Amino acid sequence: MENIYYEIRNAIVANVPEIKWIDLDEGQLEDFEHPPVDYPCLIVGFPQARYENMGECMQNADITISVKLGFKIWEKFNASVPISNQSAAFDHFGTIRKVVKALHGLTGDSRSELMRVSMSKHNRPDPKIYEISFECAFYDDTTLVAYETIQKPALELMQN
Repeated sequence: MENIYYEIRNAIVANVPEIKWIDLDEGQLEDFEHPPVDYPCLIVGFPQARYENMGECMQNADITISVKLGFKIWEKFNASVPISNQSAAFDHFGTIRKVVKALHGLTGDSRSELMRVSMSKHNRPDPKIYEISFECAFYDDTTLVAYETIQKPALELMQN
């Protein structure tokens, strides 16, 4: 899974310069008061994998990848603030679109394309967190049975 993380990280670094922090999900955004990240941030997690046995301990895996985007939004959306401020309040949606564009269809060496399957917003005051789920498939041979080849010793014929 580390290969998938690096592929995602590299795609975001190359295509979404607005993102200031990229990390593997270790619960960083659960500390509501002082999350240890810079904003906007992108946190990658692997919440689920489903495996199908193919024989000889080989498996096909369908994996879900969680991409959480965290934003500190100071501007207000409501109609009583000037239009220019409202416009700035929606800037994070452009960053979300850029992330989706960078990741949806992203190919890798040993897996299928990433496909976006869902998006949700976490209901909390600050930071604002949007979670996008992607799926991909890969062939997993980490548990493949390795058979050892045994050489037969040469037979020596005994003469009488």
